[in-house]
Amino acid sequence: MPENIVVTHDGVALGFWAWVMAHPEIPVILTEGEKKGGCLLTLGFVAIALPGIWNGRVGKEDLEYLHPDLVPMAQKGRKFVILFDYETKPKTKQQVFSATRRTCQVILQLACQCEVAVLPGPEKGIDDWVVALGKKAEVANAKDIDRRTYTSRQHQDYLKPEEVLECEKFRIQDTYGMSVTPELVEQDDGGRLIKKIVALEAILAAPGEMITDDLVPPPPVVAERDKSERERLSICTDWSNHSTASFLTV
Repeated sequence: MPENIVVTHDGVALGFWAWVMAHPEIPVILTEGEKKGGCLLTLGFVAIALPGIWNGRVGKEDLEYLHPDLVPMAQKGRKFVILFDYETKPKTKQQVFSATRRTCQVILQLACQCEVAVLPGPEKGIDDWVVALGKKAEVANAKDIDRRTYTSRQHQDYLKPEEVLECEKFRIQDTYGMSVTPELVEQDDGGRLIKKIVALEAILAAPGEMITDDLVPPPPVVAERDKSERERLSICTDWSNHSTASFLTV
């Protein structure tokens, strides 16, 4: 950050964008919505918030240009990074893909570089992802507790927020037998990962005993009676009579 930035009472950083324009080596992130842009700026990234995914370009597909408000930042060689929301619906994903591709094309027309950043999900926006990542870091950085403390807290009606984080850290560490990191907290997904692992192990494990479908033939007198009843009742539909079936196959 430059040293001569003046922030007004309204929160406007005077001179900031002039400084960015004077340094084309600084990447500019294009994101969707003011909250996402503000989040990235707070984290130290240069970000411009578009009103929507299609608002980085103007014109039609056969004749499009970079939006005039973005042109002053498009010095030769400047890198733009497109970072839109994480989507799950196929139709919306296709719209995001099309908007990203066409925005990237108009950036390249001005001899700039363009990259695409993709959120891992399930959080929708970069602001949601940062908040979720912060919570995962809180778990990883929580104080270590022993099993006795963890067990006693399971019977308490109320736990302080920091105690909840400590218990969650102990559960993850006890489950996987390794140091707890934000990445491990994310993969654990609230205990869902270990449930999937247990289910998979149950499927792949060798059976404890073989199950057979061998039928023990009934006594001859029972088989004879069943056979005679079937012959006498010609419309009988009891074809699952095991004693008769066994008698006939002997």
